[in-house]
Amino acid sequence: MKKTAGFSVLVGAVIGVIALGANVSVANGVWHSVHVGGPDACAGTFGDKPGCDANFSFTALQFEDGRVTGQATDRFAAPNGGVHAQLDCLLVQGNIAHVSGRVTHPKDLEGVVYYSLAADIGRNANDPPDQIGPSYLLSPDFPFSCEEIPFLFPQVFDSLADAPWGQVAVK
Repeated sequence: MKKTAGFSVLVGAVIGVIALGANVSVANGVWHSVHVGGPDACAGTFGDKPGCDANFSFTALQFEDGRVTGQATDRFAAPNGGVHAQLDCLLVQGNIAHVSGRVTHPKDLEGVVYYSLAADIGRNANDPPDQIGPSYLLSPDFPFSCEEIPFLFPQVFDSLADAPWGQVAVK
């Protein structure tokens, strides 16, 4: 009897540790996060060197209740200093993150749908570089979010470009 009780206590303790670990993995209720930053990837677009027209960044958190918060900035060479968007959608597909939201700056683009993506490829300078996509600015009436875009428009994956001087972290 004591062996059974001891075994049951041990099994209970192991299950408790596993359950505790599962809760820790969703620290503060965050299910997914993405952080992207660095110079623009301009190869084949505006030039062949990173940052040829400024910098690019986005960060987003997805909580266990499905809520998403974040922001994106693309400071492409423009008199208005680029765009800023408030993100409300994050889709993580393995090491690739898709984000979308609404442009908040400049004023003449407020409400335009913003979409971008990035891939977390390398861990250090010896690995292939991470990749970033362009900032897509879509009609305010565009009916799809970041959860639907990669399935309806798979060509967005073709827009990923190496970002050797940038960093992408998808979790």
